[in-house]
Amino acid sequence: MNKPKPESELCGNELLLPTENPDEVPCPIKCLAYHLFNDFVADLLSRPDIKKLIDSACNNVLASLNEPIPEYVKGFFDAKFVRHFEGPESTPSQRCLFIERHGEAHLFWVLNIDFFNPEGMHICGKMLQTQ
Repeated sequence: MNKPKPESELCGNELLLPTENPDEVPCPIKCLAYHLFNDFVADLLSRPDIKKLIDSACNNVLASLNEPIPEYVKGFFDAKFVRHFEGPESTPSQRCLFIERHGEAHLFWVLNIDFFNPEGMHICGKMLQTQ
C-alpha cells in the first residue's frame, strides 16, 4: 500500500501484482526502465558524431577563454564554472582546465530530475487572493 506523503491516508492502490502462491515473489505493476550508466556511456561514445561534438564544445570554450563570460548563459558550456574547473592533470604548480583534454575525452554530466515532489506540493512566489 502506498502513502503519497507520510501524513496522507493510504491510497488503496496496489503496487504489486497479486500472486497465487504465497512463496512467489510478487512483481511490480509498473516497472522502471533505465540504462546502466556504463552501458549508456559506451553506447553514446560508439556513435561517430559524438566525439566531434565533445571536441567542438571544449574547443569553443578554450577559444573563448579570453573573451568576457556571456551575460546570458544559453548552455552548460557558457557557464563560468566550465572556464575555471580544473582537470585531473592539474598540479599546484601548473593549472590545467578540465576542457584541456590532452588526447582524452573529458565528459561533463548534468543530472536533471523532473517528476513529482515527494514532500508534497508547495506554492512559492506571489499568489493572487480572490474574495
